[in-house]
Amino acid sequence: MGRLDFLTRTPDRRIGLALFFLCATLYFPFAGNYGLWDPWETHYSEVARQMIMRHDWVSLWWPGSPQDRNEFWSKPVLTFWLMSLGLGVAGLERAGHAFDGEMAVGWTAEWAVRTPFILCGIACVWAVWYLTRRLAGRRAGLWAGAALATSAQFFYVSRQAMTDMAFVAPIAVALCFGGLALLLPADEVESELPRFRWWRFSLPKTTAFFVLLAVLLLVTVPQLAIFSWQVPVGFNLGRHAFRVAGVVGMLPWILALAAYLWLLSRATCRRQIYLHIAFVMCGLSTLAKGPAGVGLPVIVVLLYLLVQGEYRRFVPDSPKRVGAWIERHPLELAAGVLLFAAVACPWYHAMLIRHGTGFWNEFIGDNYVHRAAGRHGDRGTFEYYILQVGHGMFPWTGFVAASLVASLARLRGPVSDARGKLRLFALLWFFTMFMVMSLVNTKFHHYILPGLPGLAILIGLFIDDLLASPSRREAAALLGLGVPLVALAGRDLAMYPARLLWLFDYDYVNAPNGGRPWPPGEEYDYKARLAVWAIVATAATLWFAVDVLRRARRAEAPAAELAAPSKGTSWLLGLIPLVTLVAAQLWQPKFGDRPTPLAHGWILVGAASGLLLLVLLAHTRRLALLTMGIVACLWTGWGLDRLLTDVSPHWSQKQLLATYYQTRANENEPLIAWQLYWRGENFYTKNTIYDHRLPQKEKTVFVSERNAEKLQDYFRSHPGRRVFFVIERARFESLRALLPEAARSSLRAIDESNNKVYLAVAQI
Repeated sequence: MGRLDFLTRTPDRRIGLALFFLCATLYFPFAGNYGLWDPWETHYSEVARQMIMRHDWVSLWWPGSPQDRNEFWSKPVLTFWLMSLGLGVAGLERAGHAFDGEMAVGWTAEWAVRTPFILCGIACVWAVWYLTRRLAGRRAGLWAGAALATSAQFFYVSRQAMTDMAFVAPIAVALCFGGLALLLPADEVESELPRFRWWRFSLPKTTAFFVLLAVLLLVTVPQLAIFSWQVPVGFNLGRHAFRVAGVVGMLPWILALAAYLWLLSRATCRRQIYLHIAFVMCGLSTLAKGPAGVGLPVIVVLLYLLVQGEYRRFVPDSPKRVGAWIERHPLELAAGVLLFAAVACPWYHAMLIRHGTGFWNEFIGDNYVHRAAGRHGDRGTFEYYILQVGHGMFPWTGFVAASLVASLARLRGPVSDARGKLRLFALLWFFTMFMVMSLVNTKFHHYILPGLPGLAILIGLFIDDLLASPSRREAAALLGLGVPLVALAGRDLAMYPARLLWLFDYDYVNAPNGGRPWPPGEEYDYKARLAVWAIVATAATLWFAVDVLRRARRAEAPAAELAAPSKGTSWLLGLIPLVTLVAAQLWQPKFGDRPTPLAHGWILVGAASGLLLLVLLAHTRRLALLTMGIVACLWTGWGLDRLLTDVSPHWSQKQLLATYYQTRANENEPLIAWQLYWRGENFYTKNTIYDHRLPQKEKTVFVSERNAEKLQDYFRSHPGRRVFFVIERARFESLRALLPEAARSSLRAIDESNNKVYLAVAQI
C-alpha cells in the first residue's frame, strides 16, 4: 500500500480517486454482458481482429462483403490498436486457436473490446475534474466530473466500442492541460522547477514531467519500432527497383522524437510541460479520427487567446524583441511541432509508403471533405445539436441551460481571476464544438460529444457558485428556465424512448420511425418508466433551485469547501466498485440462459454508486444537491444496465450466432448471410463466412450484384447439407423461394430473439 500512497497523499487526490471509483462503479459491472451492437461495434471489432490475425499493426482490413474492398480506410488506427490490445490481453484470436465461434459463445469478446473505451471515458471525466479543481476548487471539480459521468450521451458512448471516445477523451485531456498552461497564475506555471541530474542531462523534477515522458515513450517507441519492421520502403532508380529497411522511412520521425527529447530536457516550468501533454493528446486524437483531433483544440485555444486578449503574451511586441521572445519560448515554437509529429505522423507516413495516395484520397477526400459537404447521416441546421444536448445531458439538462445563462451574464469584458477565465474557456470549448459540428453537413447525434466536457465544467462552476454564494438571479434562472427544460427533455425521451439509443447508435438515419424497428411487447414499453425518470429529474432540479432561492433570501452563510475522505476511507471506497462487479457477475446467469443482465441488476449499480457518492459527501448538509447526484447515479445505472441491455438482443446478432454454434453439428454446416450487411455476422463468426483466404465458391455472404443467382449456384454446388441462414425477417419468404424446391418446406426460423434478424435452418 505504501507504493500507492501517492494516490491518497493530498485531499485533492483522495477526491479524484473517489471520482474514479464512482465511474468504475457506474460503468464496469455489466459492461461485457450484452452483445456488440451492429454495425459500428461489430465492424470495428472485426477490423481489430483482422489486425491480430494478420499480425499487421499498420494497415486496416475489412474483407467482409463483396460490395467492399478489403482495405478499411475510413478511420485512423488508434481505435483498432486499443481494441486489438483488449482482444490480445483476453487471449482471443491467439495462434493455434481455431474455434470459429469463440467470439459468439461466452462474453469475453465484449469485455475485451469495450474496456479500453470505458477507461477513455473515465480519463475524460478525470481531466475535467482536474482542470476545474485546479482553477475553481474541489467542489466545482467534483460536480463537473459527476455531471459529465452521469449524462446520458457520455455514459452511453463510454460503453460503446466505437471511435468517438478514443477521439474525445484525448481532446478533453489536451484542452484541460492546455487550459492549465494558459489559465493558471503566471507565478504558478512559469516559476522555475527544481532539477535533478541523469547521466549528462539536467531534468525537471516534477510529477508532470515523468508522466509526460512515460506517455510519450509509450505512444511513440512501439509505433516507430513496428513500422520500421513492417513497412520497408521501395523505390525505383532508373530501371532498377530497390527495397530498403523500414527504419529509413521512419527516420524523420525518429529524429523528431530525439530532437524533442533533447528540447524537453531544457524545459524549465510547468506551463511548458502542460502544453507538451496537450500536444501528445492532440497527436493521439489525430490517430483516432484525423486532423480534427488537433484542429478543434487549436481553435478553442486561439479563440480564448483572442477573446481574452492574451495573444500578446505569445507575440513579440516589437521587431527588436523577436530574438528575446524566441529565446523565451523555444519549446512552444519548435518542441510542440516536433512532439505532435512524433506521435501522430508515423502511422500516416507508413500508410502512404505502403498504400500510396489512394489511402490519403479516400481518408481525407471521402471521409472528411465529402462528409463536410454531406454524405451520410442526418441533415439539419444549427438547432440540430441543441436537441441532442438537451437529451444527451439529461438529467442535467436544466443545469446546462441555467449555467449557460449565468455564465454569459457574468462575462463583462476580459476576466482576470482564474475562475472567470475557466468559465470563458469552457464556454468557448462548447461553442467551438457546437459551431464546427453545425457547419458540417453530415450530422450524427453523437458528433456533439466533444462539447459536453465544456458544459460539464460550466455545471460544476454553477453549482459551486450557488453553494458558495447563493444568488436569487441564478436560482431564478434554474427555476424558471432549467426546470421547464429538463421536464421537456424528459418528456421527449418518454414519448419516444429510441431517442436515447440515437445518442450513440447508427440505425436511426433512415427516418425517425424507420431503421431498426423497436421491439414489441410490454417489457419494451419504456414510455411510462421514462416519464417517471422525467418527473424525478424535474423534481430534484426543482428542489435544488428552491433550496438555493430560500438560502439566498435568508442570506445564509456560504457552504464550506468539500471535505476529502481520510486515506483509509478512500481505499474502502475502492471496495464498492470491486464488490459491485463481483456481485454483478455472480448474479448474472450463465451464458446462454439469458442474453442480458437481470432486469433489476441496474439497482445494484445505482445503489452502489449512490452509496459511494453519499459517503464522499457525508459532510455536506445540502440534501437537495445530494439527492440530485443520487438520482443521476440511479439514472446511469438504469440507462446502461436496464434499457441498453434489455434492447441489446435486437441490435446485436450475438444471441443468434451463439445459437448457431450451439446448434450446428460441425463446421460442415455453414452459416449463410443473404442480403445482410450489419457486420455482426462477420465478427461473431471470425469472418469464416467471407474470409479472404477462402476460395470464392466457399464464401457464404451473398449481397449486392446477382446475389440471388450466386446463392442458388451455391445450393447446387453444395447439395445434401444442412445450412443455417442469418437473414432479415422481411426477406424470410423471399429466401424460401430461392431454395431448391424440395428444400423449401424445411426452412424454419430457430432463433427469433432479434426483432430484425432471424437465424434459420434448411436442409438443401
